[in-house]
Amino acid sequence: MTDNNTTTRRPKSGKFKQQKLDAWQPILTPTWVIGTFFVVAAVFLVTGIVLVVQANSVFELVEIYDDGAGASNCSIVELNEGYDSITA
Repeated sequence: MTDNNTTTRRPKSGKFKQQKLDAWQPILTPTWVIGTFFVVAAVFLVTGIVLVVQANSVFELVEIYDDGAGASNCSIVELNEGYDSITA
C-alpha cells in the first residue's frame, strides 16, 4: 500500500516549522546597561522639560464674579448666606 511516489501533505521538516530556533540572548555588559540607562534617562528628561515648559505657558483666565469683598449682589452669595459648609 505504501508507494514511494505518493506525496504527503506534511510540511517540510525544519527548525522554523518545528519551532526549534535558537533564542536570542543578549549579553548584558555593564557598559551596555549603563549606556542604555543614560539614553533612556535623557529621553525622559527631555520629555519632562518639554511638558513643564508647555504647562507653564498655558494661559489661565480668571473671572471674578464679585468685587472681592463679598458685598456685591452675587446670587450665589445671597442663596448661601447662613451656610458655613455643606452637610449631607
